[in-house]
Amino acid sequence: MEGLSSISQALMRHLADQQIKTGEEATSPFSQRVVVEGQVVTETFAGNSKAHYGFVQNQLYSLVTNFTSLPLEYVLFSALESRTEEDDRSTIYGPQVRRQKGYRTRSVLGRRLSPL
Repeated sequence: MEGLSSISQALMRHLADQQIKTGEEATSPFSQRVVVEGQVVTETFAGNSKAHYGFVQNQLYSLVTNFTSLPLEYVLFSALESRTEEDDRSTIYGPQVRRQKGYRTRSVLGRRLSPL
């Protein structure tokens, strides 16, 4: 499974671009007139809400769970590396996925992901 980091970023961008409501509205929407292929169109932009982060975490959890339930001997996942600290100040490493600040990826994706 290639690119948990890329998948999470693409999901976040899609949610904001489409202003999809996942428990709360996208944040700070605004419209801007832009030229697209010689035509002036109005594009709407927005930021991600807190609910978007939870939605992406749940989607990644489901994706990992579904892939690990396949009747295969091994399932390999890749992601960029993230480093954070536990409450006791010990350092932990895990996949870099879009998340709220202070939200531990490891607690959502579980211990199924481990380095080779």
